[in-house]
Amino acid sequence: MLFWIVIAVLPSSIAALIALRMQFSRSAIESMAIGIPFGIVSFTSLLFAFDYAFGSINSYAIGFSFLVMLAALAAVYSRPIYDFVSRKHKKRSKKDFNVPITSLPRWAWIFALVITIIIAIIFIAGTGNYSNGIYCIDASCSDALYHIGIGYSVAFGHFPPEYYFTIGTKNVFPFMSDLYMGMLHRFGLGIVGALLLPDVMLVFSFVWLSMMVAYAISKSTRISAIATTMFWFGGVGFIKILDFPFIKQITPLFQPAHLFYLPQPHNTIPSFIYSVLKMSEIPTSYWTSIINSMLLAQRDLLLGLPLALAAIYIIYLGFFSEKRFGAKEYLFLGVLAGMLPLANAESVVLVAFLGISALFYLLAKKGRLRSLYNFILAVLPFAIIGSIELLYMDSQKREVNWSYFIYQDYILHGSNAVLTAILSMENILFFWLQVAGIPVILGLLGLYYAKRNSKAFFIPFMALWVFVTAYTPQPNPADSNKIFIYVFLMLCLFMAYLIDAMWKKGRLWEAFGILLVILVIINFPLFFTHDVFAFKQPLLTNAEIAAATYITNNTPSGAIFVVNDYNAFRNPVSSIAMRQTLISIGQYVGGIYKYPPQQTINATMQIVSRASCSAAKEYNVSYAYLENPNSTTLALFNASGFEMVFNYSQPSIPQKIYVYKLNCS
Repeated sequence: MLFWIVIAVLPSSIAALIALRMQFSRSAIESMAIGIPFGIVSFTSLLFAFDYAFGSINSYAIGFSFLVMLAALAAVYSRPIYDFVSRKHKKRSKKDFNVPITSLPRWAWIFALVITIIIAIIFIAGTGNYSNGIYCIDASCSDALYHIGIGYSVAFGHFPPEYYFTIGTKNVFPFMSDLYMGMLHRFGLGIVGALLLPDVMLVFSFVWLSMMVAYAISKSTRISAIATTMFWFGGVGFIKILDFPFIKQITPLFQPAHLFYLPQPHNTIPSFIYSVLKMSEIPTSYWTSIINSMLLAQRDLLLGLPLALAAIYIIYLGFFSEKRFGAKEYLFLGVLAGMLPLANAESVVLVAFLGISALFYLLAKKGRLRSLYNFILAVLPFAIIGSIELLYMDSQKREVNWSYFIYQDYILHGSNAVLTAILSMENILFFWLQVAGIPVILGLLGLYYAKRNSKAFFIPFMALWVFVTAYTPQPNPADSNKIFIYVFLMLCLFMAYLIDAMWKKGRLWEAFGILLVILVIINFPLFFTHDVFAFKQPLLTNAEIAAATYITNNTPSGAIFVVNDYNAFRNPVSSIAMRQTLISIGQYVGGIYKYPPQQTINATMQIVSRASCSAAKEYNVSYAYLENPNSTTLALFNASGFEMVFNYSQPSIPQKIYVYKLNCS
């Protein structure tokens, strides 16, 4: 079916046309940049609402979702409604219909287009069909099958959505990007295409929005170009270079994995000092580049980032600059921000910090009553839509007992309060030194050259930085470092202010500024050559695709499987075959959410290791998926009278897959 083309084109086109009627977007490319993420999240949010109404995403849910979006488009282009919310009454002229390509200077938008093409090539090169199956680089594979399973569980399943990878597990992950990918696949686009098409669309949006934000704040083409270059090609953790093999030979005593790395006690170090240093030895989340460490691997973030950047762009223009919008712009902002909870959790935190900061900034200005009215216009739809999504997510999280306060890993706990506090502060200091390094130092120096309202706009990002240093809004603390991408964008902007000031002082300072840019982006060529052109690992082998196809076509949709390998990245049963398993992804369910209970894990082991029916009957397991089982397991299954219904051998991997029907009734 080619209906996936409609799903790929229509929502973003409608949203772009709506954005084109807003005062903050009066050009084609800017409207598309805002329209792509807004269209995706609007369409999937409506789908989920009608999923609740109809019990599944059927033809009615899809049809009504498009009708609502078309009705919104008609309302925005309706002259009476447009004039009412804009408070404008004027005759249209031919000039009103002349839409420029972009409001950016020509060489600036060509520069942004080049960056877009480079990043898109990296994404496309990261995943593809090969003779042995679907292969991808490490960052692209990451937890892709996990996300595919989430998307399919919503797109193909019934309300409320449950993960396939463990029976009865509630969906607690923001799933809008995964649902969009699942809908593309449901209506005919292949797995690789369904993964890559939204990525490329959102990369285009993200690149342009990052350029638009930088240009709106700086009003300088050169500053926005420098900031965009450092942001996209810079390493948020510049000393990752120390982790490359040829550098390790030069600096064997100082590696970024741990600041104080002491593999064993040393005679020259007193035991007390050694114990203190050992306590401060913490793993860090240094990044080679935001492309590799965040965007290729984090599918919800790739939707959340451009969506949040659109909000940042509108908030800055509407509250921190001298521009004055009509009611429709603030209402648009509220609707856009209200859809963030089911798209990306970290972006909700960012918008909340920005909103609070905007409120205080408005209270400190003249004409506050008028400004507060505009603020309320944005808050109302945000509160209504956002609260509905947050209440849903909260109910799901409480089901899996995830409602506790989670400190970051480097916040220590100990009986000696003073020592614990000192070591925690030391961990925080060195953690941010490793993760941020040069960008933090230069960005803070560049604040001196920024305008007053730009400095005020940076305050919520600094507050967010401090907040995430102590607390993680995600069950995995490392995921909270995603928020630092927003801080990094602002740091790159202020670094660009500093480099621009150097540029104006003479040739020597120009050269020094270029050197600073090189230091920030030095990780990118290393990442590109080391990761993009490195050996690709299988996302799905031919054997796994064949097994998933058999399972989908020949087993009941409600069948429960037991799986002998709980590998999150290599299990087709709970991802593309869409069959529930007793437990197939231990580290995502059991390790983080403390769910399912240990007895479920024990039951899995009993069925696989003993080939017995007692646990299978208890959990209604009717099939087994065995990937590269040992001879003992195979002998047990054959001796127990279980029926082998599928087997596939792929010697080139090597890989052998068996599917058994458990005769336990």
